[in-house]
Amino acid sequence: MRTDPAVKRDLKGARTLTVEVEVSDLTAARAAGLLPGMSANVEILVADKTGVLAVPSNLIVGRGLNRFVYVLVPEGRHHRVRKRPVEVGLSNWERSEVVRGVEAGQLLAASLNEKGLDDGVLIHVSSVEATKESK
Repeated sequence: MRTDPAVKRDLKGARTLTVEVEVSDLTAARAAGLLPGMSANVEILVADKTGVLAVPSNLIVGRGLNRFVYVLVPEGRHHRVRKRPVEVGLSNWERSEVVRGVEAGQLLAASLNEKGLDDGVLIHVSSVEATKESK
């Protein structure tokens, strides 16, 4: 196996790395449709945790140490938006572990592109979608 010495990053933040591999059963690989020069999208699992609080990664705003989510706090028939800083643990493109800042069962804003969404705003929740809490 041969690997590029560095990971490349494109404008959207995707990281690429050229890896050359040898196939142990060339006949089966060709029968499965594998051809020389093909590319593949892979996710390299470097760690795995179970029983942790995890949320969809796209609900977390910011980078590095300045990350936050919008928690929806019930207030009568509406909800008040509260900006809460979070500490993120393991994450991938789909899910992120939340170490601090959010508790299981709290509602989080998923429509982050809504105009006027900010700390303290009173909103009407149109739908609630439950997700798994662990990876």
